[in-house]
Amino acid sequence: MALHSTRQPLIFVLPLLWMVLTTFKTESDARSIPIRVMPSEWTLRA
Repeated sequence: MALHSTRQPLIFVLPLLWMVLTTFKTESDARSIPIRVMPSEWTLRA
């Protein structure tokens, strides 16, 4: 079964968006359960 043409970009973009948002999360936000999409505190600290 072929993927619909509008879903293909989402399959590519969503993981990239997730990685970019995770760079601004604290370590505890990145490892939290349940998963948070947006960081509770924006930071550039490693």
